[in-house]
Amino acid sequence: MKMYIHDNYQKAINLETVAKYVNLHPSYCSTIFKQSEGKSVTEYINMLRINQAKELLDTTALRIGEI
Repeated sequence: MKMYIHDNYQKAINLETVAKYVNLHPSYCSTIFKQSEGKSVTEYINMLRINQAKELLDTTALRIGEI
């Protein structure tokens, strides 16, 4: 699940998208992800997006609107 999220976080993905990719029911996918990572799939996706935005702000001349 994490690999799929890292490869696709820039797209419109959510719990249902991830669950479908790994061929699991969304509620089961959510449960095992939360047990493993300590946060929900949505929280993990948002954290990844925010961290990437921070990195881009620090290392590029892109403006916030572009990021």
